[in-house]
Amino acid sequence: MKFISKTKPPVSFTQWLSDNDVALKEKIDDPQTTGDNIWSFFKESTKVYDELKNTLIKDQGFICCYCGKRIEDDHNTSVEHLLPKKAHKALTLNFENLLASCKGGSKNKVHSVNKTESLSQIALNFGVDVEHLEDVYVHVDEIELFRKRYDLENLKAGDKIVIFPQADSSGQHCDVKKGRCLIDIHPLQSDCDQYFSYSSDGKIVETNQNEKTVTTLGLNSNRYLNQLRSKVQDVSFLLKEELIKDFEHSPLEFEKNRLKLIQNLNDLISQNGIFDPFVFVTIWNLNN
Repeated sequence: MKFISKTKPPVSFTQWLSDNDVALKEKIDDPQTTGDNIWSFFKESTKVYDELKNTLIKDQGFICCYCGKRIEDDHNTSVEHLLPKKAHKALTLNFENLLASCKGGSKNKVHSVNKTESLSQIALNFGVDVEHLEDVYVHVDEIELFRKRYDLENLKAGDKIVIFPQADSSGQHCDVKKGRCLIDIHPLQSDCDQYFSYSSDGKIVETNQNEKTVTTLGLNSNRYLNQLRSKVQDVSFLLKEELIKDFEHSPLEFEKNRLKLIQNLNDLISQNGIFDPFVFVTIWNLNN
């Protein structure tokens, strides 16, 4: 988990809140109106919702607020309420309560294949086994179905896509796993990363402090997540070995460059607005 430094809400969202202030106050005061009702009312303004979602994703450097895997501004990413809207109706549209989460394996995911990509390369990039991938060529009669269901506007007949199957309920995680529960550790805490360490198989080492959060979010229950974190660990170990090799002549230079690397990895501007997936695992390895 990585700390999220939130920026300002988009102007369109602020304006929508202002324009609908009276109606929102009435809905909040009405005991028959739920947080879900308020959220549905807001989502009718599709353009404003899309701009809000895009802002949240950018604030997070295109990684999931909980597990840290890559997210995009598409149907595979949802807007998450840190404090559930059922129990905290008044915070349903509070920008500070909104995050961007992956859908935790609850839906099929589709990847549009580039001509140079092989199934084995795709499996490696996404940390899955090849045998779990299904590749299909899109038939002309299926274009509209795939475009609508998987948010693939530029899809053409004959294009090749890879389908990542939905996880069973035991392997689902993040927003869909959390549901209406509360968590003890969350990404708006500046020290949230300090509560997590990782074993060689990619699993989070569970402690009395983080156990509830890890379990509630299902962060250790999905083997693909564990595989991805394990691969990141392997790469970060090599990175650390290179640092040691390059600066073994000077402990001071080693420490200076280690801290500089961590600072760059943590800085969204230095990373051109996109964090590496599971970047907090790399930073943990560099710190230990």
